Amino acid sequence: MAIEFPLTEGEEPLPAEAVVDFLRTVHVEDLGRAVGHQPRYDNHRNAVVDAESVGFRALRRESATDLNLFALFSLLVHGGGFPWFEDVYTFAGLMLTGDVSCRCYVRVTGTGAVYGLDIPLRDTDGWPLSSYTSLPQELTPLIREKDLFRQPQINDEDDYCAAVYDLIHWV
Repeated sequence: MAIEFPLTEGEEPLPAEAVVDFLRTVHVEDLGRAVGHQPRYDNHRNAVVDAESVGFRALRRESATDLNLFALFSLLVHGGGFPWFEDVYTFAGLMLTGDVSCRCYVRVTGTGAVYGLDIPLRDTDGWPLSSYTSLPQELTPLIREKDLFRQPQINDEDDYCAAVYDLIHWV
């Protein structure tokens, strides 16, 4: 199942916390009904529905969990102001791909190509990762020096990017 969210709320960016809070509370029955009304599928065989059709409203409230992942996305989107790395890449999206990984999409500034980067959600002992704060900084030379293309490529057809790279062990 894939849910498409609006990226803005009026003129403001959509708060990531609102999306994750919604995903925690959405009812499976509502998702099933929405699929019946909007039968569209991506190449991952996800049924794609519009978030508002299943009751999403961007309520601003603090999430009790997933704050480290929020911090990463905030750094990727805002970079502490304007993203200082935007001359190399910009954040293009994300997809939770399971309990142990997340796919971050980055757009290379010079070419406009979008790549998927699978990153871990858990450490080697199975515990949630405690921080991603250095990831945006570490991605900059990886992309700028084209070392990204030396990382293991995942043979995963993905509608949202040109190629997917496995950074699970790199992170």
